[in-house]
Amino acid sequence: MENQKASSSILMKLIFFKGFVLLLTGMVLVFFPEATLTTLIIVIGIYWFVDGVSTVVRAVKGRETSSSWGIFSGVLGIVAGIFILSKPYLNAVFTTTFFMWLIGFSALIYGTSGLISGFKLPKHTVVRSTMIFGGVISIIFGIALISSPYFSALTIIYVIGFIAIIGGLSILFLGWGLKKRMMQ
Repeated sequence: MENQKASSSILMKLIFFKGFVLLLTGMVLVFFPEATLTTLIIVIGIYWFVDGVSTVVRAVKGRETSSSWGIFSGVLGIVAGIFILSKPYLNAVFTTTFFMWLIGFSALIYGTSGLISGFKLPKHTVVRSTMIFGGVISIIFGIALISSPYFSALTIIYVIGFIAIIGGLSILFLGWGLKKRMMQ
């Protein structure tokens, strides 16, 4: 009985901790979107640098079948990492623009494919309507991302932040409800 009570107590603390961390993360995203974006770019720069170094080391030690390609891609990662880390605020704008364009063009391609596939399906079917609707939405989303990439990135950060806040609050309320039930 005592062991079960201790286990339940640990579980409750983990639920509250998870809800609190998610809520706090959401608040940081919503209240500091530019700083969040810059921090994300810095983390990407660090990752590219570390990945580049490890790729070069593996290639030089001969653990990759194509060592020249490994050295090339590793050096490219190192250079990209140093470039990002040298001016993180400026590169936050450029890297964000690149990522949003990449996602935007992907959405355009996906949407166009959905439209073409949808129009090839038999008329008056739910699948056709869904494919066409999804294609149109994807194209609109792609155009929005491409036309204003920095604003789009900030908007995505806000959306993720609000989702995290709602998720964190939901987990905390769930935890409180479970705690009340356990105390009865």
